[in-house]
Amino acid sequence: MAPDGAASRQGLKVGDRITAINNESIEDWITATRIIRDNPETLLNFTVLRDDKPVQLQIMPQGKKDNLGNDYGQIGAMVDQTEIIIPDDYKTTVVYGPSESLVKSFEKTEQLAVMTVSSMGKMLSGMIGLDNLSGQLPLPKSPNKALISVGKWYYRQRR
Repeated sequence: MAPDGAASRQGLKVGDRITAINNESIEDWITATRIIRDNPETLLNFTVLRDDKPVQLQIMPQGKKDNLGNDYGQIGAMVDQTEIIIPDDYKTTVVYGPSESLVKSFEKTEQLAVMTVSSMGKMLSGMIGLDNLSGQLPLPKSPNKALISVGKWYYRQRR
């Protein structure tokens, strides 16, 4: 739970279980997320179970914008990942023989290499901004500062 998120500011607590939003029954986190994302800056009526007792809350999802400029709502709460149960219908096991495994590994390596080179080209042409990058190497928003940041990171790794 984000301490500065709408959920904690408006009374949602760790351990609360959302059972309904605007009288729509919530059976899974996907349904709750859809309703929250589709209602930025709209006051929603939440029913939660707290200590096995229903509690009514009003929470207004904070309006955010994605990279394409679309509005979405966010409350700053997430599901406890230990509760996630993936149905067997969603699980798949794929088994390849030794020679087919080798072919598949080369195909996957080629796909990733093409994607990486394509992404680098898009970064150089400005189609992908630095704010879309994530991972071990933090990059600032300014391209000039990015080179300095990379240099500092490389220096720290070499020590």
